Amino acid sequence: MYPNKEYVFIMEDDLVVSPDFFDYFNQLLPVLRADKTLFSASTWNDNGYGHAAKDPTMIYRTEFFPGLGWIMSNKWWLEVVEPSWPKCCQGYSWDLFMREILKGRGLDTLYPDVSRTYHIGKSGANVQNSFFNGYFREHVLAKEPHYELAGLDRIGPKSYSELIADLITRATVVDHTNDPCEQHFITEGTDILVMYYYQRDSRESKQALAIAGCLNLWNVDRVRGMFNGVLRTHFRGNQLLVVGSMTKYGRQFMPKTIKPFRIAKYKDEIESEQ
Repeated sequence: MYPNKEYVFIMEDDLVVSPDFFDYFNQLLPVLRADKTLFSASTWNDNGYGHAAKDPTMIYRTEFFPGLGWIMSNKWWLEVVEPSWPKCCQGYSWDLFMREILKGRGLDTLYPDVSRTYHIGKSGANVQNSFFNGYFREHVLAKEPHYELAGLDRIGPKSYSELIADLITRATVVDHTNDPCEQHFITEGTDILVMYYYQRDSRESKQALAIAGCLNLWNVDRVRGMFNGVLRTHFRGNQLLVVGSMTKYGRQFMPKTIKPFRIAKYKDEIESEQ
């Protein structure tokens, strides 16, 4: 419809936007233009609950496509989305379709610590009232008309990986003899913390999914917001990195004296391990 436009916003009709919605995108557009490994910038943090989102200036990078208010270029529409679009939504939702066609392309998405959209839909094709109460109601929304986004010079694929390594080296390792499902596993603070989850190989994430459940983060289908096997989030005021034991970060930084978390008891989210 508008073939000469460089970018397009994609919005659902059950989203409320923050006062800085357009300002947020305006700050991220130069990053999108410069980084050819970025597919989009999203306004939504799947883990952006009140206890897990703190800094509206902080931006994360992920291989996962969050959706729920996002921007992409005309280039990616023509090269990635449009050729597959006729198959969209035949038996599943459009956002699942987008995640499927992005697999293996090496394209990432930027998203905020504090969301710029809030999902108000309580009933629909994929959301019912109980699901809304469990996974959407407690999300927080940025309140001010402007935040100066921080760290955009360290959001590229190489520099972001280096940032994660730097944060891990500065972080305090949580006590791995405690149970992450206990209520007071992590207390209020302003520290940088790191915890390691068990992996049999660098692609495995079912223990990360279990930990997400323990920490009351999104844990429906997969851990959302991961980058190279690492989840960055806030938790009760602290910066928290949840790191896979077989990722490059885990192999390099995990102390030999600890055992990574292995939560075989968490509901039905984890297959039994022998």
